[in-house]
Amino acid sequence: MRSFFKLNFMDKQFQYTLRQCAGAREMAASASAGTKKVYEDKADGFFKMLVAWLRTNMLT
Repeated sequence: MRSFFKLNFMDKQFQYTLRQCAGAREMAASASAGTKKVYEDKADGFFKMLVAWLRTNMLT
């Protein structure tokens, strides 16, 4: 599999946010209909934080 880019450096905040995002996505996949939206919203928030980190740090 080819990737578009390779991260040479990930700080602790990025790693934490990535784990939280993955965890929220996994919880959403197995959650009941009543709580699924809560986990999806959390995952979306973490994903936005990851994108912001990438935009700030990709070119440095």
